[in-house]
Amino acid sequence: MLNERSNLQEFGRINKLPLKFHPKAFKLKALIHKFRKISVNNPTLSVNTGGLKFRIILNAFTASDWRGFAIFVQTSFMISWNDFEKVEIRTGTILKAEDFPEARKPAWKLTIDFGELGVLNSSAQITSLYKREDLPGKQVVAVVNFPPKQIGPFRSQCLVLGAYTANGDVVLLQPERKVENGRRIG
Repeated sequence: MLNERSNLQEFGRINKLPLKFHPKAFKLKALIHKFRKISVNNPTLSVNTGGLKFRIILNAFTASDWRGFAIFVQTSFMISWNDFEKVEIRTGTILKAEDFPEARKPAWKLTIDFGELGVLNSSAQITSLYKREDLPGKQVVAVVNFPPKQIGPFRSQCLVLGAYTANGDVVLLQPERKVENGRRIG
């Protein structure tokens, strides 16, 4: 549990979580009244309704002062197994990485071999951790069944997957060992 409001807001920003902050004490009291299970001793309440998952986090700056409380609501949609099966996540090997000066955020233009699926292009914002010349030959994991996305003059045909660091940098997801290009991730 994070103890400072700024830390929790930063956690939400870095992890791209839709956190809403309600600084007014009366809003907190109303929410606590509505969700009686939430308290200083039990600061997190998860609610699952209609496929929408709410996680309410009570953050106390000082337990004796209502003005020091904050409520954060994190929402995420629950998906079914059938929804997950619709996402084509495949392995591929980067053939080429090129500069992408037209991108709003620093990125590389990647050309990736997905075996029988063919060669696809992607724009990846990974310039802070990966040098262009180190990328060819690196195996990656990507979603290959999104519709193409126009990014400036470049058409991205897949989404290369990665994990966000605390600084917001992207670490590429890779198979633990070399596998055939185009293999499905499940």
